[in-house]
Amino acid sequence: MTNDPLRDDPRDGIPNDHCPVCAHLLNAATAAEGEARPEEGDLSCCLYCRSFLVFTADLTLRKATEKEISELPHETRQILDHVRRVAGQVLQ
Repeated sequence: MTNDPLRDDPRDGIPNDHCPVCAHLLNAATAAEGEARPEEGDLSCCLYCRSFLVFTADLTLRKATEKEISELPHETRQILDHVRRVAGQVLQ
């Protein structure tokens, strides 16, 4: 994700999309740390089904492959697992 403090709306340029796994509307993205905008290849997590997703070149989402997840550094996987747990608590 890139940091761009000059943007007025952090969602500007990020299209609404549907989760490719559960089809819920996804219309926002939040950085795990700081204020950042997603870029191609960045990871996300659907708050509804807790699937791991990847931003494509046009900032739409696709399901992350098992290989992509398994090749992540250990610290990144820990962060994603934490996000997945928190996502489950947010919508309860």
